[in-house]
Amino acid sequence: MAKSSEFLDHLLEQLWMAEEDGRPVVPDSTTEHGEVCGRSHSDSEEPITRGGCTFSDHVEDLLKAKFVEKREGEIVLTATGRERAKQMIRRHRLAEMLLTQVLDIEPGSEQAEVCAMEHTISPRIADRLCSFLGHPPQCPHGRPIPPGPCCERHDREIKPLVAPLTEARIGERYRIVFIATRRHSRLDRLGVLGIYAGNDVHLHQKKPSFVVRIGETDVAIDTEIARDIFVRPA
Repeated sequence: MAKSSEFLDHLLEQLWMAEEDGRPVVPDSTTEHGEVCGRSHSDSEEPITRGGCTFSDHVEDLLKAKFVEKREGEIVLTATGRERAKQMIRRHRLAEMLLTQVLDIEPGSEQAEVCAMEHTISPRIADRLCSFLGHPPQCPHGRPIPPGPCCERHDREIKPLVAPLTEARIGERYRIVFIATRRHSRLDRLGVLGIYAGNDVHLHQKKPSFVVRIGETDVAIDTEIARDIFVRPA
């Protein structure tokens, strides 16, 4: 029996995740089903090695749709399959950001809603959502969010809810949504100071350096670093 497009999309997302992790997928690799699809997007601990059936149970449907091909014993995404998987992953991770970082839904409890949203958000709405969130580079679990056309042109047709700290107003309180730097040493240093996603800061000044209050402590931040800290009103 041919599988639904939604089921095939879950398989494509798992293949995308395996490619991200540099893990080969062979026909006897086990799969995750839709009801636990959040785990297959966000876990870093071998999401495809748990589950019930294997890819061999579904590979014919994927081949027929020209989403995958067999290459040297492995199942790999075709250009068509990779593009479809990319769009699903992008919508999933944007939905995660919206629910956990903006609507304050506890991480881990939002996956049922996220899995439903990823199949209904259109590309146009995904771009609007991405712009609204300030073009986040990563999901709450640290996985990269594939960029869309709005990221390439820095779409500002709608005012983003999330913006760099450099655009914040003095005297206002903000919640840190994400930090764009990929330098782990910088993230570690900021974390020690209390500057991490989910924490609140109060902006005191911008010149000659940025000063934010975290709890009862004032912290000075260079402008270069402030540009990488994305916040929303608390």
